[in-house]
Amino acid sequence: MKTLLVLLKQQHKFYWNVEEAEYGLQRYQPLGLLYVAASLEKYGVEADVLDQSVDGFSGTSLIDKLKNEKYDFVGFYSDSTLKNTVCEYVKFIKNTLNIPIVVGGPGTLNNKAFFDAGCDIICNGEGEFTACEIVDYLKGKKQLSEIKGISFRKDGKIINNEPRELIPNLDVLPFPDREKMKFDEYYDFHKFTMRTPFTSLITSRGCPNNCSFCTSHVFWKRKVRSRSPENIAKELEEILEKHKLKYIYFLDENFGLNMNWLFDFCNLLIKKNYGFHWCCAINPFSFKGRKQEAIEIMKKAGCDHMILGLQSAVPQILKNINRSPQQPEAAAETIRICKEMGILIQLEMIFGLPGDTEETIKQSIDYTIATDPHISGFFALTVLEGSEIEEKYGHNNVCSLSKERVDELCSLASRKFYTRPGKILELLMFIIKNNPKWLGRAVQCLPFILSVAGLKQRTTK
Repeated sequence: MKTLLVLLKQQHKFYWNVEEAEYGLQRYQPLGLLYVAASLEKYGVEADVLDQSVDGFSGTSLIDKLKNEKYDFVGFYSDSTLKNTVCEYVKFIKNTLNIPIVVGGPGTLNNKAFFDAGCDIICNGEGEFTACEIVDYLKGKKQLSEIKGISFRKDGKIINNEPRELIPNLDVLPFPDREKMKFDEYYDFHKFTMRTPFTSLITSRGCPNNCSFCTSHVFWKRKVRSRSPENIAKELEEILEKHKLKYIYFLDENFGLNMNWLFDFCNLLIKKNYGFHWCCAINPFSFKGRKQEAIEIMKKAGCDHMILGLQSAVPQILKNINRSPQQPEAAAETIRICKEMGILIQLEMIFGLPGDTEETIKQSIDYTIATDPHISGFFALTVLEGSEIEEKYGHNNVCSLSKERVDELCSLASRKFYTRPGKILELLMFIIKNNPKWLGRAVQCLPFILSVAGLKQRTTK
């Protein structure tokens, strides 16, 4: 049996305050699909992975590939940013070709649109084991009703089967086969510390929080499972055998939640001395009680960039999104320590949250300027299907401000942050000292960078 797993190209950025996806600056290997492909191949299924941002196929050429290479089924990854595009492709394929279509990913929490487009099976939750059982169904060895973690249509009615249990031990999963992709076509020059060759990697799955704007807790059931440091080291060494890896972005939603694991992992990286640098995303309460010690050992282990998601500096707004009102104080401490140690610290805010007003957003802007992280991202709220905010507000305005005004405030915040005397010079000096090669790529994408910084007028459509 043979399958093709497909990642479509994002048509525009949903989170950055710009209009077009900029793959010249940022492109990630589709780890989710690569995990599923590795599990299928271990199960005896030939699995290919196609990334439209690299391979540049059209709907017609995709159909030609499915026909000519005689695939038995095709799978699409979907998140909220890709849902409409995936539905368009599913419909186009079904109108031309009789082939089973499976869709998976966090964008499937509301699945009716996919079935209306012609999708046959939705994979809910983790896909590694579910995909193998879907193969059994296609071979006539199982009934759809027997497969946990899927949805399908029967007699016009959507059937949602019993959820599949989360995989308790992530070490049992085969490593993603990055050789299926064009390794050197992936990078993230949004990060001033970026070096190539680059890859992304997960050390854990899940998040214990229940932020109302997010769907992670729905998808992962608020459970966090970490891989063992030894298992991660084996994956790293497999990559390093083929590539002179220089940078990794650990894609965990909250890196290093378990302090014992964090110290074991960092000590292992220090002992192995692989020679790459890395970046991770953290929470204001990460490393609570041992923050100085944790950040010190992370730096020794190669961490040079942390992304800190605070979302708002206003206690009541934080309460409105199920966050602690003490987080701004904790975030300020993290920013201070990182700057003292020479780790690039990036603060992220979301505008347009429940209860937001011009005044609360101004407070968040003022906080960002006062704490002065190296860089900051200001994002307009995207209402994700399946989130608590979507359930409560639908796709109506979540706060008293219009979407257009929230976008304007994002641009205003960026301008205020980046046009302060000395700020651009501070960043430039950091880059020249730590990673001067970044400047060569950034010059090629200057229009995008100016848009993100709020320094370029957006086109009105």
